Amino acid sequence: MRVFAKNNVVGVITKIRGKSVLVVSVYSPPKEDFRTTLSELDNCLTLPHDRIIICGDFNAKSPVWGGQEEDERGRQLLEFILARSLVVLNDDGSLPIFDGHQGNSWIDVSICDPLLFDNVSKWKVDLEPTGSDHKSVSFSLYTGKKPSIKTPRFTLEQLDPLLFNSHLSSAISGLKFNRFHSLDSTLDQYVTAIQGACRKSIIVKTAVRKKQRWWTKQLEILRSDVRRAKRKLYKARGAQDRAFLRPRLKQAEAPNKAHFQLNSVRKEDGSLTSTIEEALTELLRYHFPDDVSQDSPAQADIRRNSRVPPNTSDDSPFSQLEVETAVGEIKSKKAPGPDGLYGDVVKAAFAMNPKFLVDLFNCCLERGYFPKRWRTAQLVLFNKPKKDDTDPSAFRPICMLDALGKVLDKLVTKRLYFHLLSHQHLHGMQFEFMPGKSATDAVLELKSWIHTARAEEKHSVIISLDIQSAFSRVWWPLVLRNLHQMDCPKNIFRMVASFLEDRSVSFSYGEEVSTKPYSIGCPQGSNSGPLLWLLIANDALHLTFEDDVKILAYADDFYLFVAASGKHTIQKKVRTALSTLEQWSQGAKVQFAHSKTELIPFGKKGRMKHPPYCSFSGKAIKLNRCMRVLGVILDDGLNGMAHINHVGDRMSRILNRLTIAKTRRGLSGRVLKVLYKRALERLLVYSVPAWWTGTVRQVAKLTSIQRKALLAVTGAFRTTSTIALQVTSGIEPIDLVCEKEQAMYWAKHRAPVVSFLGVGLGNPNLDLYHETWQHPGGIPAVSWDRDSRRHIPAIYTDGSKIDGQVGAAFCITSADTSGEYQFRLQDHCSVFQAELVAIQQALQWKRANSPTDN
Repeated sequence: MRVFAKNNVVGVITKIRGKSVLVVSVYSPPKEDFRTTLSELDNCLTLPHDRIIICGDFNAKSPVWGGQEEDERGRQLLEFILARSLVVLNDDGSLPIFDGHQGNSWIDVSICDPLLFDNVSKWKVDLEPTGSDHKSVSFSLYTGKKPSIKTPRFTLEQLDPLLFNSHLSSAISGLKFNRFHSLDSTLDQYVTAIQGACRKSIIVKTAVRKKQRWWTKQLEILRSDVRRAKRKLYKARGAQDRAFLRPRLKQAEAPNKAHFQLNSVRKEDGSLTSTIEEALTELLRYHFPDDVSQDSPAQADIRRNSRVPPNTSDDSPFSQLEVETAVGEIKSKKAPGPDGLYGDVVKAAFAMNPKFLVDLFNCCLERGYFPKRWRTAQLVLFNKPKKDDTDPSAFRPICMLDALGKVLDKLVTKRLYFHLLSHQHLHGMQFEFMPGKSATDAVLELKSWIHTARAEEKHSVIISLDIQSAFSRVWWPLVLRNLHQMDCPKNIFRMVASFLEDRSVSFSYGEEVSTKPYSIGCPQGSNSGPLLWLLIANDALHLTFEDDVKILAYADDFYLFVAASGKHTIQKKVRTALSTLEQWSQGAKVQFAHSKTELIPFGKKGRMKHPPYCSFSGKAIKLNRCMRVLGVILDDGLNGMAHINHVGDRMSRILNRLTIAKTRRGLSGRVLKVLYKRALERLLVYSVPAWWTGTVRQVAKLTSIQRKALLAVTGAFRTTSTIALQVTSGIEPIDLVCEKEQAMYWAKHRAPVVSFLGVGLGNPNLDLYHETWQHPGGIPAVSWDRDSRRHIPAIYTDGSKIDGQVGAAFCITSADTSGEYQFRLQDHCSVFQAELVAIQQALQWKRANSPTDN
């Protein structure tokens, strides 16, 4: 390491990935001749180097690195930077770096060479206190990372279909499952055979560079002219435009950096990790904690007996149709797990030899064993927006699991759901991950409790409670204990117990690979994860509370409802209920996120002027007049206006972006109409039954929101009436859409009286949800008649939308009959409606002309 040392300049040369990087620290006293510092810096830069980083207190001012003032030192330093072809790293919109009793200023400068500039990111002025008047400055230098050890990934798109079918057939078509062999070794051989067939079938693409004969010297000159004109255009923009656009440019570039660099991670004691290995270990420790908390006597008893199977009968083996359905539900393009096999490859392997996989899964079920390789996950972390990079919670973990393991997991999960739902073991106040229930149902249930309390002339409050990292804190012994108490079939219980045993997760960064076993939580991305949490939350919903105290759950969000005639009685009931929930959380080894706990009051006749103030575990609960409940803004007046205003603000922001896109990308009104119908309108009418009352205020506000979208779609003058905009664009008034959505909701939920636009619907022909349960293994296969009798007519239907016009058609072909029939629909109809009309008309023709043919 070579070192340069003078009074004001110190430099060292260090090797980073084979490059000599000169790192220079500078301090120029304010009363000293600045040329002395620049001379020393010139001498330092004579050291042989490949890259340069210069940081220091130059006591020089210039708008280039912050502030609006420029002094002589700043001018000289800027000339030095330009002469040396260097680049300033400072963000000119940053906070002042110097902040002392004499004022604040930007006198510390970070400089590098242009080749290093693209590898420097996250330059910022830190807010942590220092022992100086200067704030600390930090930035990240990407030095590249060693090639990571990646598992090959195989998808059908990169394989030669003929070669793949040939190699796969020779590898697995003749395989027969031997039930006396080890399941793990049999599975390893099966997966290895598929991987080998994939390797032998990879399409090797050779890059062929074709010379374009049409490219001439004249075109080369024209392209140069265009580039020159563009440079002049960008240089001609004013300083205000650049100041406005620069932070937005950096914000837009941030998520699309070509490289990702792992930062230091803050540990539990507040210190930062210093190595990549230490950072990986800390991230795994946070997201996959160990079950190290001391057990209470009750918890110790649960743990001791958790893996004892119940005295129940075994469930029936998996049917081939059941396995075939589960395999078909795999997403072909979803990222694979450690085995590198995409879903489409797994589907092809199953189709080649379905009996082998069915026998393998049934042997797992019979032995109650979940293969070891399917209990290992590959971890991928995604950044959460607006989070500190050093905070381990700033990352969202996703576990990449083998597709074949997900198939077995799905088969077991379906069997579990059937048992729990058919025997009504899951509480009816759980509204997430439950068939036939939605967020709208949950909000309506809360509102019904409020209306009941008001009818009894009682005040009420709703308290929202959130479980901290709920899915990462699922306690396995409690899951198994609950399944035991619910009389789970023995072999299914043993499968779940095996699934929740000896699990591990690995995370790689460059050449560093960190693997960690974990014993608590459910893997993010597994099919059984939601159900495992439901088994934990189910106990909370079965807790016993006082009168007028109720609770419902939506996944890991709990909503506690308390009603009473007086404020002090409410406070007492809230204390008792929250104490009960706190005891449950301690027994289940989960924690409530107290910072997210909120309370909204409802008076017996309207707004509650003096609401009760409550606390939870010694922390005051935040009181709000509006609360976001499952995407719906619930206000204490229950008039829905708070939700409409919230949606209106979102619509305005989206329309602003669409207007920019329309101008710069040439989006036509027809495209904007499709975007409105498919996205914006769905945003407006989300959970309509929970907030729509049809008052004049609601209609007026929603219409004004819709009007903005209609102006964007039609491009009409702003003085055009709303009715004219609706007619011209062919978009229905938003209040009628709300009425329709509300009527459809109540019709599907079997309301005794359903009306639309003041007219009773009678018996609407809608698909309704029927709460009937059929064993997954007992669903019969659909048999197709393979008789090709030619006298049976063949009917083909189609619906389409071209140039804004909608039509439907069907044709008939048979030995003695043929014909074509076309129908014109209104332009506002969708393609789906056209398809349905074509099918309806074809069925009516068949009923009238050929009723006896099957």
